[in-house]
Amino acid sequence: MSSGTFDLTVPSDIRVGPGRVGEAPEVLVGWQARRVLLVTGRSTGRAASLVAALDDRGIDVTTYAVPGEPTLA
Repeated sequence: MSSGTFDLTVPSDIRVGPGRVGEAPEVLVGWQARRVLLVTGRSTGRAASLVAALDDRGIDVTTYAVPGEPTLA
């Protein structure tokens, strides 16, 4: 296995608080995002309105449901 190199660009725009998820579609449009990975809890249903809003704006969404909390086992 070769040890490749990579660059990781992390956005500096972090928003916290109730209802802030509703801002995500327009923020992503501003970033000219075409695809996003949306990581959710066990059920992706809570993110359905966000997925629909992104889809309405032409942003392709791949969802990944995390089945539970991590362990240190």
